[in-house]
Amino acid sequence: EHGAVKYKTLPPKDFHKWAVICEHIIKHYCYGWADGFNMDIEYWEIWNEPDLDIYQDYKRTWTGTSDEFFDLYETAAKHLKEKFPHLKNCYYSYTSSTLSIHSFDPLYPVQ
Repeated sequence: EHGAVKYKTLPPKDFHKWAVICEHIIKHYCYGWADGFNMDIEYWEIWNEPDLDIYQDYKRTWTGTSDEFFDLYETAAKHLKEKFPHLKNCYYSYTSSTLSIHSFDPLYPVQ
């Protein structure tokens, strides 16, 4: 993601499909789905550092707009909370702690 060639930094074309992919990853790692595992993971990140290079032409992790990112986040977070209400947090991380909302996300309050 940080090299000259970028992979998978464009916004997904279908945000709901992205949410279902996230659901399947959680099922795989926590519920043994698709020959997976049974790990007790309560915290999940929907996207990593979408704000990296936000004011530059070359963006390493998210090339969409802020509005697109928050639409993706809202779609995925609501879907995952519906499927896995016991999850304590499902968030994204920012590169700057002053911008981070993961600790007071209204969709996933820390318990």
